[in-house]
Amino acid sequence: MSFTFIFKIANLAVSFISLALTVNAVNKRSISRPLQYYAGVMVSCTIYTVSYLLEIHMPTLEWAIICLNIEYLGLTFIPVFWILMAWSFNPNDLDKDSRTRDYLQYLMIIPIIFTICMWTNPIHHFVYKSFHLVDVPTPITVIGYDRNIGFWIINIVLVGLYVIGAFRFIYNVIYTKEIIRRHLILLLVAAVLPIVAHILLLGKVIPLGLDIVPITFALSGLLLFWGMFRIQLFDFIPIAKNMVLDAMKEAAFVIDTKFRIVECNQAAKETFLKDDTAVLGKRLDVLAPKLWERLKDIESTLEIEFKIDGEKSNFNVSVSEITHNSHGYLGNIYILHDITEVKYYIKKLETLASFDSLTGLFNRRHFFKLASMEVARIERAGGYFSIIIFDLDNFKLINDSYGHLAGDAVLQTVGQIIKANMRSGDLAGRCGGEEFGLLYHNAGPKGAEGSVERLRRRIEETPVHFGKDLINVTASFGISFYEANTNMTLEKCFQHADEAMYKAKKSGRNRICHYS
Repeated sequence: MSFTFIFKIANLAVSFISLALTVNAVNKRSISRPLQYYAGVMVSCTIYTVSYLLEIHMPTLEWAIICLNIEYLGLTFIPVFWILMAWSFNPNDLDKDSRTRDYLQYLMIIPIIFTICMWTNPIHHFVYKSFHLVDVPTPITVIGYDRNIGFWIINIVLVGLYVIGAFRFIYNVIYTKEIIRRHLILLLVAAVLPIVAHILLLGKVIPLGLDIVPITFALSGLLLFWGMFRIQLFDFIPIAKNMVLDAMKEAAFVIDTKFRIVECNQAAKETFLKDDTAVLGKRLDVLAPKLWERLKDIESTLEIEFKIDGEKSNFNVSVSEITHNSHGYLGNIYILHDITEVKYYIKKLETLASFDSLTGLFNRRHFFKLASMEVARIERAGGYFSIIIFDLDNFKLINDSYGHLAGDAVLQTVGQIIKANMRSGDLAGRCGGEEFGLLYHNAGPKGAEGSVERLRRRIEETPVHFGKDLINVTASFGISFYEANTNMTLEKCFQHADEAMYKAKKSGRNRICHYS
């Protein structure tokens, strides 16, 4: 029986083990932080092991590299969840490290950055210079690669995170109570296995460059499983349900079948019940009838808008039934997550996604989207419009002579001139670089030319002040015409305007040309 055959079987086994432990973890109803982070470790481990198993069976280098990219999605998150789990368990003082744990949440940015670096490696080759298939006398796919500086940065950071988590468990072993010290030693052993395997992999000690890290992660997962679920490692810390509920930032209500409040947390009281402490046993439809009117018909999840102190707020509401094997349906638990700020930033992002930040005009994507909507409208109702494409003359010379900041100042000034000379309802966008696009509603070629001529003169007559310099700017314009029911397309119309603009450039710049 060959080494590679055993290796394949081992990876298949650890893939099933990781998947089984993941399912076990996410099915646990325990609310302790360590178990949540353990679930994160096992989910990441499953992604890593399964994708590596697929990698070594891929028929081509391209598919093997795809699997390698997916591996990084799991591999890079494991040490972060490991550190969070190490810091989440402090048997002697529950609140001592709460602030540290909050700061450690920001470590999640590390695997996100590393994964992006790996997925964009074909662009910058920061992680790997190149890939190739290693010719091995076995039915297994082995990727050969030339490592770049990014590879070492990523792996040094990952090993560093493992070591930090291990030292934290050593600290816990030293300072915890004797009764559970042996259990923490078990977790410390689980932490050391992946570190050793990772170092062996980096040192190319393993035959054929095969990756044994997934196998060690599965073994670590089994040790964690034994420590947490069999000997009930974290059950030594009783967590009162009111402490858990009050620690939630989301408002939470537990409502029975008669609409009575069985339990609610401090966030719910402060937000919806005016911080009334004597609410248990009272009906929610009596205490907060407007809120109950919004909640009562929700079946699973829904976004609602609710006025609080006269201000509109948005909440994402999730509802879960509470059932018992003997008593059946007992009521519902409602979780209300305040997404008002999120909605505000989404709206702001939508604005940013539609406008060019430098000129304040529509960006290319949104300009073309609105133009397409106008085409659909006039094809239904009839009508016409003119498309104008214009380009600033000798803009590269301005950048080369005065610098890119001067170029930005020119673009900003031109954007202001365009907005000042636009009719209500017309469209203007920056199509890229120094090129702009205009759409004049209900304007034929002659009517559009009059407006464009005024815009051309205004640009020509408005020098841009940059420091002690005055920069003169001109532009070349191309005009095309779109009319309903003429077999014209928007793409052709823009192409015609572009061709007319280049005609204006070739004719001496600072002028207007029509497409003919």
